[in-house]
Amino acid sequence: MQFAMEERTFTIIKPNAVAMGVTGRIIDAFLQDGFRILAMRLVCMSRNDAEKFYAVHRGREFFSRLVDFMTSGPCVVMLLEREDAVASAIVRRAEDLAAAAVTAPPEAQRRDRR
Repeated sequence: MQFAMEERTFTIIKPNAVAMGVTGRIIDAFLQDGFRILAMRLVCMSRNDAEKFYAVHRGREFFSRLVDFMTSGPCVVMLLEREDAVASAIVRRAEDLAAAAVTAPPEAQRRDRR
């Protein structure tokens, strides 16, 4: 007998999505996918907080722009839970990126930041 393991994942609804007023739709999509919201908070990241959170990217050419973007307005941070949460969140992100590539103007599309 195999038991499903509940996993937790952290996600951020970025400042541009909050500013566009689509936070509710994004949250609803996670709920429709079977995620449970264990914690949720509206935050305004300080520059220091953003630099610490994204420290793994320090030294890369996009680091300063990333920190500027993440401190440009409020974000919604959430702790989500469900079976296979990490893999499911990755699939959702890939689907969102694919949809954005089709519908978003070129200047709004996310670039691969390796």
